Amino acid sequence: KYMGLFNYQWSPFYGKMSLTKDWVMNLKLFGLIGAGFINISESIKPVVDFGLGQSFFITPNIALRFDLMLYLYRGPPALSNGTSKNGLTAGDIDPKTGLPYSTAQIQDSNSYPDTIMTGSIISASAIFILPSM
Repeated sequence: KYMGLFNYQWSPFYGKMSLTKDWVMNLKLFGLIGAGFINISESIKPVVDFGLGQSFFITPNIALRFDLMLYLYRGPPALSNGTSKNGLTAGDIDPKTGLPYSTAQIQDSNSYPDTIMTGSIISASAIFILPSM
């Protein structure tokens, strides 16, 4: 399974922090909002996301970035591993009859027309910024 997101980054806050007399680290706090797609159970669903992030510029060419994003989409849980809405999978036994559930019973329970699912992404990355010529 996979997900692709396209985000707009808004940076309203920028600051500096002096850790020693000789070293100043620049900071940037930003918000993210965007849209994209997620592929779950052989179908592609639209996704809306938003979040916050912080960049720490250690040198003029090296930065650390931390993001926390929340995404929303309509469909099955992202980590369902093929499980249906009510938890049925191929081979499960119906306790009433003692027989395996039919494919139709499992497929009928896979529809998620009104369920809005959420997920979160926490990411950290190191960034190298090319020096200007």
